[in-house]
Formats: sequence, C-alpha cells, structure tokens
Amino acid sequence: MNELILYKDKTKIFEADIKVEGAKLTNTKARLLLKFTNDIIALYEGTINVLGECKIEIPPIKYADGAGEAILEVIAD
Repeated sequence: MNELILYKDKTKIFEADIKVEGAKLTNTKARLLLKFTNDIIALYEGTINVLGECKIEIPPIKYADGAGEAILEVIAD
C-alpha cells in the first residue's frame, strides 16, 4: 500500500484513476474516508471526470494526530 501524507497547514489533492464495468462514469461518485488513531473520522467527496480521473481535495488536517487509515469508496450507479 502507498502512504498518504497529509498536512496541517496546506491542502492536499488525492488522485486516482477509476475504471468501472456495467455503469457509467458520469453516474459514479468517489469519496475518501480517513480514520485516525485518535478516533477522528473525516469524509471528503471528490469528482470523477469522463476519463476516470478522480480528484479529492483534503483541506489542512488540524484536528488529527498520528497515523491512520485511508479508504477510497467508489459508488457506481
């Protein structure tokens, strides 16, 4: 797995390439769930363009310390 480094003083853009089968990309949504070790959970919604390029903007994280887990959810309708 790759490491996602977040900052307390600047915005981070998370990017991923999305491919779906049996659904249209225009009807697909993406969101990033962040779970930190100090029991803080944050959810950020992103955009997916027609080429499948997903971008999610993560604002400065001032309320969480330490490591955690990032989960990318792709919701295809």
